[in-house]
Amino acid sequence: MRVCLLCPQPLSQPRSASILCLQLAEGLRDRGYVVKPFAPRTGWRRGNLILRFLREAAAVPFLVWRGFRTERYDVIAAYSPPLTMCVTAVVLGLLWRAPVVLWIQDLYPRLTEEIGLVRNKLALSWARYLERALYRWAARVVVIGDGYFDHVVGTGTDPAKVIIIPNWAYQ
Repeated sequence: MRVCLLCPQPLSQPRSASILCLQLAEGLRDRGYVVKPFAPRTGWRRGNLILRFLREAAAVPFLVWRGFRTERYDVIAAYSPPLTMCVTAVVLGLLWRAPVVLWIQDLYPRLTEEIGLVRNKLALSWARYLERALYRWAARVVVIGDGYFDHVVGTGTDPAKVIIIPNWAYQ
């Protein structure tokens, strides 16, 4: 099976998202899967929230274009945050007619609202709508704990397609 793995940062960067994506890619390869990581040329940087959103949004057409120019994959897995990785996954899923797995590591936009990073009601409303649509469209949503499970199911997502896989779990 061929897996397209969408990561928010290049796997060569020493950041938590890169490390988790690299470990997933290696684990899947060890089990016989063909894994192609897709990432923006540079990772997300801290700083101004508006500029960060623009960088994240700009990555969507770039990654979709790369996907359009490459061979088809059997499944698309996307690391989130940011939500734009999930948008890219859905577009590629439609393009390739492949199921999408969303790997949720943090709850956006809930986190940004709770810590007061985003206060604009229209922006939060739009982000919540996008979050619900992405979760519902995905074939599977992987979360890291019970609280995340409750949140995703609370958005109207079918509980049967939400799976809990804690980080750093060994079998």
